[in-house]
Amino acid sequence: MDSVVHFEIPFEDKDRAKKFYADTFGWTFQDSGVEMNGDQYTTIMTCEVDEETQRPKEIGKMNGGFVPKNMVNTPVVVMNVKDIEKAIAQVEANGGTGGDVFPVGTFGLYAYVTDSEKNRIGIWQDIKQEAKDES
Repeated sequence: MDSVVHFEIPFEDKDRAKKFYADTFGWTFQDSGVEMNGDQYTTIMTCEVDEETQRPKEIGKMNGGFVPKNMVNTPVVVMNVKDIEKAIAQVEANGGTGGDVFPVGTFGLYAYVTDSEKNRIGIWQDIKQEAKDES
């Protein structure tokens, strides 16, 4: 079963959005160094993460990110899938619309798709990292 692992919040003014979520919920932010549609992707930290994996330490918690409003205009939930191309085919077979796959750094593959109700959702496939040779 695929599960929700991430969320995205669109912004018009990222500094204003950061201030709102920091002041309202106590969230912190980390610029990722990854460009997304002309803007640096900013991770929204709602919980502590493991320093090595960058995954939440507590089960049931998740972090998110800010995306420019010209990409999405409503919040997006993101599901983790084992095979993004297969997931897109399943979306289309079940009445949704597929989307283009793009890499996110060396971390994973991402696509926006539309469900049967015309809601935009995200699907994410981790890219397995090879163990670094320590010789």
